[in-house]
Amino acid sequence: MEKTFYLEYIINELIEEEVIIMIKKIEVSKLKRGMFVSKFDRPWIETPFLFSRMLIKDDHQIEKIKKYCIHVYIDTEKGLDSEESIHIAEADKKIEHEMKETIQEALKRAPPPVEEKVKFEEEIKEAKKVHVETKEVIKNVLSDIRMGKSVSTNDAKKVVDDMTESIMRNRDALLCLTQLKSKDEYTSLHSINVCVLCLTFGRHMGYQKIDLKTLGVGALLHDIGKMKIPNEVLNKAGALTNEEFEIMKKHTIYSAEILSKTHDLPQRALEIPLQHHERYNGTGYPKGLKGDEIGVFGMISSIVDVYDAITSNRVYHTGMHAHEALKRMYEWRGKDFHPTLMERFIQNVGIYPFGTLAGLTTSQIGIVISINRLHVLRPKVLLIIDEKGKLYGDPQAIDLTEKSPDGKNYKWSIENVIDPVTCHIDPQQFLKNKGILYDSGK
Repeated sequence: MEKTFYLEYIINELIEEEVIIMIKKIEVSKLKRGMFVSKFDRPWIETPFLFSRMLIKDDHQIEKIKKYCIHVYIDTEKGLDSEESIHIAEADKKIEHEMKETIQEALKRAPPPVEEKVKFEEEIKEAKKVHVETKEVIKNVLSDIRMGKSVSTNDAKKVVDDMTESIMRNRDALLCLTQLKSKDEYTSLHSINVCVLCLTFGRHMGYQKIDLKTLGVGALLHDIGKMKIPNEVLNKAGALTNEEFEIMKKHTIYSAEILSKTHDLPQRALEIPLQHHERYNGTGYPKGLKGDEIGVFGMISSIVDVYDAITSNRVYHTGMHAHEALKRMYEWRGKDFHPTLMERFIQNVGIYPFGTLAGLTTSQIGIVISINRLHVLRPKVLLIIDEKGKLYGDPQAIDLTEKSPDGKNYKWSIENVIDPVTCHIDPQQFLKNKGILYDSGK
């Protein structure tokens, strides 16, 4: 099968460019009445606002936005412009450049990453098996809570032990399975993804097995309190009212209450369900903790929870691709997240995370299939489209650290990240065909 993607891709880019020209980034201190806010600098669901798009009519609105945002995006077609605003494309390039520079500089100061004990290809089979078992366990736990039964954490601890062992052998095998996304299975897959991401992050931070297992079981069960939230609130397709948002926020307390009744669970594990919605600047919930008042496990889980949530399709929004999510979260560091922990998280998942659709300098298109933690801009890539825009019959993996014959330049480099929706490519399907991912619905 051969299909040219570039013409449609370019047309979409041009249409998008016209829209972007009207959207600008501005510091909240520069907001004025008459401006139209089209987007916040943080996930809308994390704010008390009914809508993320609004015309600024009074100073009260501005003061309320200042409590939650450092900057916002304004639509200059629907409201006033400002000489101090920056076109979104220009702002995006700046933040991406800063993120790359910061992460690469931080890597120079960090100890070298621990080498994997086994190859990805060897571990992926075991990782898939553990993933399937974990999915069954979390579904049973959630079902028991819905039915008002007491929760036994024995099965949860067993699968967390297995995940920990897998990650100690090769973290990328389980990490790649966090790309399995399904709107219909969001709650269970989100719980598993948060657990895997916390475990890989913990390993990256140098935690020993005993701490990893505590972190993992708290992460796997962090959202079980949502089963006590009414379905009409939990699965509402539109914006939550202030009253509904207050009900939703109670899931953190419910989760901690349920788990506190489990006597054989380490006390530190409760930090995760209770604190994964706390924010570094004190604007989170349930207690509005600030800075070091939040435990390290709480800080780690807050980063991981947001990352998986904003890259997943939900009833109320379409997930963004992983590279875009990291750029946004990098902007939110120091406000929502501990700055150093946020940088370490990006080192762990890679500037170009697993599953990223990348346009190369050779005009080929590929999917990132392995992270290079020493050279974060040079992952391994599965080539799927050639320089003429045609599908490869048998996609092959390349290593972006490979040099050209003269030994001076690299053969391939990533030029840009492509939105899969824009060019109608489903990276998951290619990875399933290649045997890397599996169908989570089976």
